Amino acid sequence: MCDEVDRYPVSAGTKDKPEPVMKCIHCGALHGELEWKAGQIRGQWLGGAPSGTKTRSFHMNAFASPWTSWAQLIDQFAEAYRGGEETLKVWWNTKLGLPWENRTGTVEVEALETHREEYGAELPDGVTVLTCGVDTQDDRLEAEVVGWGAGKESWGIEYKVLYGDPGQAEVWAALDEFLSRTWAKAGGEELGLSCPCVDAAGHYTDEVYRFCKPRARRNVFAIIGRGDSGRPSVSKPTRNNRRRVPLFTLGVSTLKGTLFSRLKVEKPGPGYCHFPIEPKTNHRGYDAPYFKGLLSERMVVRRLRGKERVEWEPRAKGLRNEPLDTRVYATGALEIFNPDLEKEVRRALARQGTGKASKPPETSRPPEPEPGPAMKAPTAQVKVPSRPSVTVTQAPGAGARRRIVSRGVSW
Repeated sequence: MCDEVDRYPVSAGTKDKPEPVMKCIHCGALHGELEWKAGQIRGQWLGGAPSGTKTRSFHMNAFASPWTSWAQLIDQFAEAYRGGEETLKVWWNTKLGLPWENRTGTVEVEALETHREEYGAELPDGVTVLTCGVDTQDDRLEAEVVGWGAGKESWGIEYKVLYGDPGQAEVWAALDEFLSRTWAKAGGEELGLSCPCVDAAGHYTDEVYRFCKPRARRNVFAIIGRGDSGRPSVSKPTRNNRRRVPLFTLGVSTLKGTLFSRLKVEKPGPGYCHFPIEPKTNHRGYDAPYFKGLLSERMVVRRLRGKERVEWEPRAKGLRNEPLDTRVYATGALEIFNPDLEKEVRRALARQGTGKASKPPETSRPPEPEPGPAMKAPTAQVKVPSRPSVTVTQAPGAGARRRIVSRGVSW
C-alpha cells in the first residue's frame, strides 16, 4: 500500500538506485524491498473476475514472497532472457504468475536489412560455437552454418547448396568435406562444427542414417521434425530404426517460435541475429531468396476442441522454405550440444589475452576410413600384465569337491 495516495498496488521498477526499488504506478513513489514488504501487513486482497467468467480470483507474484529477494528475481529474469523465449516463458509463468502471450507475429524482409553487416573475417570474435543444419531434397542438399555467442546471439556464417542426387555417394562426399572444414577469426583462431544435424525425413532416410552413423563421434546426428504444438525443442534420441542410429526429434513449431522471436530483437545482444554482407561471395549465400525463404512461413493460432493450437503455414504459394528449415535444424543442434556459451566466451577472451589461437576441435576432423574388404585394420600388440596363477584340481571320485590353490593358500 502506498502512503502517498492510499491506493494499491505497486509494480514495475527503476535503475536509478543500486538496490532494487518498487515504483508506485499511481504516484511514482519509490520503495525499497524491506519497506515495501513490511507494508504488506496493511495490505488487502482485492478480488476480481477474469473476463468471461463469474469466478472471483486473486493474483500474487513472487515479488511479494518473503523467501525470494528482488535481486534474485532480477538475476533470474536476466538469465531467463539470455536463454531465449522458452526459459523466459517459464520465468513469466512461475515468477509473475501470468500467462505467456505469444509475441512472435511476423517479420518482414526489410526489417532484417539492418541485421546485415561486414564481419571482417570468416568468424566474428563473438562466435564461440558453430552448429549446422542440413536439409535433404530430391536433387540437392542445403546446409547452413550458424555461429553462437553469449545469450544465444547468432551469426549466419555460410549458406551452402550442394547439388546432386542424394541417392548417390558424390553429394554426401561433398557434404562430408563441407562439415569437416574450419572457419577462422581475424586473430587466427579456428573453429570447426560442434554439432551438425541432418534431416532424415523425406525420400532418403536410409542414406542419412548411413551418413550419420560412422560420424556420430563428431556429433553428426540424424534428426526428424515434428510440428505438433507444445512439443519440446529437442527430445531424447532413440535408436528405434533399422540402422540403430541415434535419432533426435525436434519440436519444429517451438523452434520456429523461438527463431522468430529472436529475429524481432532489434539491438545486438542476447538473441540478436546477425547476417553477413560480402558481395564478392554473394554474401556467403545470404541473398534475397535466402531471406524470403527464411520468412516463408507465419504463425497462426487456431482453436481446436476449445484449446488453442499453434500452427505454421506458408505466407504465399511457391515460396521455398529450406532456409527456414536449415536455421531451425541449426538451432536444434545447439540445444542438442547444449554448451555453456557464457563459459565459452570467457575462454575465448582468455585465449585472446594470451595471444594463443586455439586448434580446431576434435569434432572438426574428418573420419578415418572404416576397414573394408580391400583394407585390413592394423593390428596392435597389447601387453597383458602377469597375474597370479590359479590351479584347480579335482579330487578322485565322482562328485568330489573342488580344491583351489592360489598364492600358496588352499581352500
